Amino acid sequence: MQVKNRNEISNEFKWDLTTIYKSDEDFYKDLEKSKKLFDKLNSYKGKLFDSLDNLKTYLKTDEEIDLMLNKLITYGIRKHDQDTANSKYQAMSQELEQLLSLYDEKTSFFTPEVLDTDTKLIDKYLEDDYLKKYRRVFDNILRYKDHTLDKDKEELLSKLGIALNNDENTFSMLSNADLVFPNIKDEDGKDVELTEANVSKYWTSKNREVRKNAVLTLFDTYGKYANTFASTFVGHLNTNISLAKIRNYNSVRESSLFKDKIDTSVYDNLIDTVKSRSDVINNYYGLIKEEVGVDELHRYDTYATFGSAIEKEYSLDEAKSLIINTLSVLGEDYISKINRAFDEKWIDYLPNKGKRTGAYSSGGYGTNAFILTNFTGNYHDVSTLIHELGHSMHTTYSCEAQDIIYSNYPIFVAEVASTTNELLLAKYMLKNSKSKEEKLSILQQLLQLYASTMLRQTMFAEFERDAYKIREDEKPLTHEVLEDMYLKINKPYFGDNVILDDSLKYEWSRIPHFYYNFYVYKYATSLAASTYIAEHILEEDNYKEKYIKFLSSGSSIDPLDELKIVDVDLTKKEVINEAMNVFNSYIEEYKRIKNS
Repeated sequence: MQVKNRNEISNEFKWDLTTIYKSDEDFYKDLEKSKKLFDKLNSYKGKLFDSLDNLKTYLKTDEEIDLMLNKLITYGIRKHDQDTANSKYQAMSQELEQLLSLYDEKTSFFTPEVLDTDTKLIDKYLEDDYLKKYRRVFDNILRYKDHTLDKDKEELLSKLGIALNNDENTFSMLSNADLVFPNIKDEDGKDVELTEANVSKYWTSKNREVRKNAVLTLFDTYGKYANTFASTFVGHLNTNISLAKIRNYNSVRESSLFKDKIDTSVYDNLIDTVKSRSDVINNYYGLIKEEVGVDELHRYDTYATFGSAIEKEYSLDEAKSLIINTLSVLGEDYISKINRAFDEKWIDYLPNKGKRTGAYSSGGYGTNAFILTNFTGNYHDVSTLIHELGHSMHTTYSCEAQDIIYSNYPIFVAEVASTTNELLLAKYMLKNSKSKEEKLSILQQLLQLYASTMLRQTMFAEFERDAYKIREDEKPLTHEVLEDMYLKINKPYFGDNVILDDSLKYEWSRIPHFYYNFYVYKYATSLAASTYIAEHILEEDNYKEKYIKFLSSGSSIDPLDELKIVDVDLTKKEVINEAMNVFNSYIEEYKRIKNS
């Protein structure tokens, strides 16, 4: 099907951004108004705590700005993403980036002044009826007392913000724009250009020679630029290590986990527990070896397509019906919010020329939780839609239940609600499908989800941890060291059944998440939590009430405590082990159905 231009798609399939601003002119009015409000905030520099009225006015103004920024960002970035080739909205996106940088600059004095102020005076001000709600905000700021610089230094660092992200930008440009891959032969023996965008098509091929050439060509091409990628990555590490030292953290990992109050033991517990489950790892790759039908299973075989894909094509109405049937276990209120997303046009469904690829949910206090997707009608698209609806419901419940200052839930739990929805859909399909082939296809996707998340993301987490440790110990980190370390770390995550070709050592250099500062482990902890939650929603009476309470928590409590609402304790091995057990149960179910 030929991809249409944006103006050729019916409005019924587009999100309705006029619920935020009726026109671009209204957007720009708020943009200019926000800058004046930034100046108003900045006028309190040096006298924030001179009086109760000063502090109260500052915080009320900041709330007004927060609401305005939510609207500006939600509108401007959605406009950009619906047609990235539109120069008008390219400019709008850039103006938003500059606006946020200006906000950081104008308010950089706030935290240092809080930390320089006598806590007795702060406590006195927080007795005010309006300011009582800020107790948690100030407690969280005061946690940073040992990690915050004086006002001038904080302002200087805020001005350096864009420059300090340059290593990530360099990686992105090199990987996505400048890197050129050789041609390979496709299934028909034709020469095709290999790109990062199409490589997954070829490494999942049922033709072994195609997937071998795709994977090895990809990795070997990165290997030709090993020095550049290593220099860029090590530069990123060095910058973060310097910033951590400046802010008096023991390590970058500690600084990255500090905001969410996550002890490094949670991170290590994930790695140690997953690596200890060689029984599941060997069982999974033993199944892959059998399904792919090879005597020796190489790394390039592990993503091969096997079995039959779900050939059913879903209309949008069929997808909506399936989603509602799946999520009905969460109660009438949850379904009413799902219907709002459908009926009030929160969702931009169809691909168009220039539209951002992939899918996401984005919105916040004062806006709908909009969803971008590129729906073409296959089962994967239905799963993606229900996943993003999970994010949107999390946002909606949090914004309805919490004050604006606590309405954003922590990144640590951001993937839990979405993945829970995705798992509930798979379970619904397994229970209700009459087709053996369809069940096997769903199980295959579940197995790949657990392998790519519990195994692969945990492996990435170990590599990132160890790379930082080497530099923090002031040892050299050359591309050879990175390559040898990456190969060594891979081995336990692929077990006894997979041969790791030497070219695999270059794979680390193509992973953008290594520039996200200890983010990848959250994918694995979130899947573990979602696995537990999905199982108990279906098995335990009244568990959904706990789940809705979790969704409504926003940032009003710490993320580990939020998860304890639904009986998930990530400081212990049990939740991780249960996820690995469920992974293993899907392996066994696949074998049983295949052989039935």
